[in-house]
Amino acid sequence: MYYNLRDRYWWSGMKKDITVYVCKSWTCLKVKAEHQSPSGLLQQPEIPKWKWEGITMDFVTKLPRTSSGMTCAPFKDLYGRKCRSLIMWAEVREGQLIGSELVHESTEKISQIKDRLKAAHDRQKSYVDKRRKPLELCVSDYFLLKVSPLNGVVRFEKKGKLAPRFVGPFEIIEKVGPVAYRLDLPEELNGVYDTFHMSNLKKCLADPTLQVPLDEIQVDAKLNFVEEPVEILE
Repeated sequence: MYYNLRDRYWWSGMKKDITVYVCKSWTCLKVKAEHQSPSGLLQQPEIPKWKWEGITMDFVTKLPRTSSGMTCAPFKDLYGRKCRSLIMWAEVREGQLIGSELVHESTEKISQIKDRLKAAHDRQKSYVDKRRKPLELCVSDYFLLKVSPLNGVVRFEKKGKLAPRFVGPFEIIEKVGPVAYRLDLPEELNGVYDTFHMSNLKKCLADPTLQVPLDEIQVDAKLNFVEEPVEILE
């Protein structure tokens, strides 16, 4: 905007005023692409101390009903007994590792695995955090939500390559984790999960007073702005 206006206009502090206007313009905030580093440092999961200490499960829900139903029938539920698989025979030689030697070897291997996992975690975190910045968001503040092209079409009904990159603003109602926040989404977005990573949020700095109603702008046939006197000041 500055380069488009500097050939025709000039005033003291022009570049600063234009920068402030763009930062607070509602249209610019929704359309302008971000060139800053993503927010939020990498959060690594804790290394479990023993097997089965941490279990991760994925639940697939809300599947469409088919003609055969949506229930599952495991072998035991269907036949009333466990599945008897073929016996796999293999020759096993006798081992001499028993007692304290077995415990010592297992403990040593577990310690090595933990050390290697910790080293891999630290190395990955150092690589990722070089391109990220720490940031703390405040509850009850309003933020814009970043949408990808697919999400924009499917969830938010924003189509076309010139569609806004951000939607909102939405209020933060809760901090769920170190880098995750829950938003107060409207009723029409009840199908969207309301918790987002902070890298998908942008502070809403829009100033409603900067918006000019298009109905009040009059343009002639040559696309020139028509000015009309409003009031004479003494």
